[in-house]
Formats: sequence, structure tokens, C-alpha cells
Amino acid sequence: MFKRTLATLGVVVLASAATGCSAQQIAAWVDWHNTDPAAAEAFAALPEVQQALADSVETNAADIPAVDAASGGWTAGNCASFADEAAAAGVPWGIFSGIAWRESGCNPNVWVVDSDDTGGGLVGFNVKGSLASHWRDLCGATTGNIRGNVPLQMDCIAAQYSQYGMSAWST
Repeated sequence: MFKRTLATLGVVVLASAATGCSAQQIAAWVDWHNTDPAAAEAFAALPEVQQALADSVETNAADIPAVDAASGGWTAGNCASFADEAAAAGVPWGIFSGIAWRESGCNPNVWVVDSDDTGGGLVGFNVKGSLASHWRDLCGATTGNIRGNVPLQMDCIAAQYSQYGMSAWST
């Protein structure tokens, strides 16, 4: 319960910093989440709410490449546009859309290489060191095939979630 409350508090702090929501609106959502978390999270996952959040964050359009419908109909930077891919893979997007927003701004092409990470994608796959074999064995992901590959990323999310729950995303 403490971890969930802490995670919710983190989302609220980020939301207040990144959106045009007033303190009263955020407090009302937190109260709602405390009494009916499923309904509050379902509301937060609505495409129009996700779009409003995305619209409230300043981005340089050149930094977020759009992908045409032939690649699945999703658009980098628009969390709601990944819902069909998530559903096809069995990923509870109501949970993972928030993680994808935090980790990548819902951009499956994001990639970082630094002292403790090599990876990226929608939910921040880390394929550095021994983690490379974990993802390869779990879902076939490698540094050469995961970046921008939304179906593979969704398969990896589903496999990780199925086997380990939220532990990979709890920190």
C-alpha cells in the first residue's frame, strides 16, 4: 500500500509540474484515486485525457517522429495511440501508458546510452550488461531490434508483466 501511495504521489507531483491542472484539480483526482483507484486510472487513461496531458508538455515536433498507419496506427508522443497495440499483446495499457509517458514521452524510438543504461523504447527497456540476455531470453529483444519496434516492445512488456508483475517498473 505504501509503494502504491508513494507512486501515486510521484504521479501527482509530476502531473502538477507538467500539466495545466490546478492544485485543487489534482487534489480532487487523488481523493478519487484513494476511494476508487480503478475508475480514476481508467479516466486518466482515456484518449482525450492522455492527449490533454501530451498537449500540455512543450515538445519540439522534430524530436517526435510520427509513424504512419501502416506501422500500426500509433504516433510517437501520443500515448493513447498505442492502446490497440497494447491490447493485442495483452498489456494493461491503463497501467503502462503512465509508465511509457514517464520513461519516453510515449516515444518508442527513444534511446539512451550512459553509465547505467543502454536502452529505451516506450517503457525504458534497459539492455545493458546481463539485462541484455534477460530481454533476449524473455521476448527476443536485442539492441538491434527493439528500438522503434512497437509490437516487440509490447510483447516484452506483456512477458515481463506476466512473469514478474510490476517489479521491473517499481523503482
